Amino acid sequence: MKQTKQELRSAEVLQAVICNRCGERCEEPLEGCVPKQFEFATLTTNWGYGSKRDGEREESHLCENCYTEVVSGFKIPPTQLSKSLSEQAY
Repeated sequence: MKQTKQELRSAEVLQAVICNRCGERCEEPLEGCVPKQFEFATLTTNWGYGSKRDGEREESHLCENCYTEVVSGFKIPPTQLSKSLSEQAY
């Protein structure tokens, strides 16, 4: 026999992602999507021993437009880890 108890639990729900570069919201253009879709890149830093920022850890978020602008200035482009669904062969 199962004995159950109903509990109300709170959960952290993502409300918005704000681009650290331009200050705009990083949302998919389709308003009203349920659940809301957020499109963004995350930059995480963990500065190691010997760095001028030794021990500092940071996280930043970029909207798609800012990400594209930032990486266009890279001498070596980011490595693509997987193809988008539209590029995958079926």
